Amino acid sequence: MRSTRQGTKEEGSGPVGEAMYIIERNSQKGAKRPVGGEGIKVFGVAWDKEVGIVSGGEDKMVQINRGKGVTGVTT
Repeated sequence: MRSTRQGTKEEGSGPVGEAMYIIERNSQKGAKRPVGGEGIKVFGVAWDKEVGIVSGGEDKMVQINRGKGVTGVTT
C-alpha cells in the first residue's frame, strides 16, 4: 500500500510515493532490500478472513501472513 504526497524542491516537486506498510518476503528475510524490488516483486495478493494475506511473487513462492491477535484468525 502506498501514499502519495507533493515532493519537495529537492525531490523535484512532483508527486512522491511512499510505502505505508511493508510485509517482507520470507525469501528475503535479513537481506538488504534490493533497489526497485528486483527479485521480490509481488504479482498477486488475496486476503481471506480465515487464512490471512496470501501473496505470490517473483520469488516463485506463495507466502501466507497472519496477524497476531486478530479476531477470527487461528494459528
